[in-house]
Amino acid sequence: MSHKDIKVGDNVRFLNATGSGVVKAIRSGGIIEVEDETGFDIPVLASEIVVVTPGSGIVPKPEIPRRNTPQPTSASAPMAVAPEPEKQRPATPKVDRPTDPAHEVINAVLAYLPSNPEAVGDCDYEAYIVNDSNYDLHAHYMISDGGDWRVMFSGVVPFDSSTFIEAFPPSGLAARNRVKVQLLAFKSDAPFVAKPAYEANFRITGMRFFKTNAFVPNDYFDDGAIIFPLIEDDKPVQSKKIDAQRLEQEMMMPKTKGDTIPTKPKAKEPKQPRVIVEDLHIHELVDSTAGLDNKAMLDIQLEHVRNVMHRHRNEKKRRIVFIHGKGEGVLRKAVMDLIKKEYPKALMQDASFQEYGFGATEVIIY
Repeated sequence: MSHKDIKVGDNVRFLNATGSGVVKAIRSGGIIEVEDETGFDIPVLASEIVVVTPGSGIVPKPEIPRRNTPQPTSASAPMAVAPEPEKQRPATPKVDRPTDPAHEVINAVLAYLPSNPEAVGDCDYEAYIVNDSNYDLHAHYMISDGGDWRVMFSGVVPFDSSTFIEAFPPSGLAARNRVKVQLLAFKSDAPFVAKPAYEANFRITGMRFFKTNAFVPNDYFDDGAIIFPLIEDDKPVQSKKIDAQRLEQEMMMPKTKGDTIPTKPKAKEPKQPRVIVEDLHIHELVDSTAGLDNKAMLDIQLEHVRNVMHRHRNEKKRRIVFIHGKGEGVLRKAVMDLIKKEYPKALMQDASFQEYGFGATEVIIY
């Protein structure tokens, strides 16, 4: 059908889709703007619609205002275009906020899922915050590779829902060595009991994301996920509060006659800490190297070194042997550079060839 046969206000039916609508405007290039039954304006070609009832639509035909401008006299002059009336969008249905008393306490988790559960390690990962409460949560989700922090999401997670936070490839795990989530609970449409601000901090072990069995069944998603609890029954999962008042009272309490002074035990000879051996070969750290380039594999190996050192950082004279292989020395140099930078007091030397063969470095923590 030619656009010259179509007028503003005509009731038309779509040829390539179900439904009908009213012509709202005629644009240049044969484009017709049709308002469908839901109230949305849809641009279509004149050839994709057919006039059902001229001039009788779902809504009254809009009145085209006259302008005090000269009318074109040429037969080839373009057809006047009616101004687009203000669009009336359908109201979003309101969901009532639950009033279940059991959900007046805050429970929230951070969840990571593979975009393709059949290709773990070779697909993007998706992060969600799940809000299992009657409150809305204003959330800040931040990441760090050990330096400055970056905000990847800042917004509201509505009550009793999950909100998509971000997606990232396997190579992005190194930049997420540390994750911080800050939450503030509120209700925008009802009175509520004020809650404290919450903060949770995590260290992400990249190698875990390459193991299929790390994504476990859970109460929130149909697929397996890695779950980090943020708040459980109004309490931050990682927070351990000390009753300062009680501690002060116990410290200031005078001794009674029944109190005995323990004798000082004889000093024992300190035991030599056992040696911890960590194999950095990539096949020991991940189930599959599919989708990993050399840089991504190196990042996973260095992250493992960083996690091991952090775990034993307070154990003086602890000996740790990192087996990196002989190769071209790239991994050995990267490991030594990392330890020199983050643990400058630690001693490094080649590990015993008889015990570990070539390609092993021993670190002694001080």
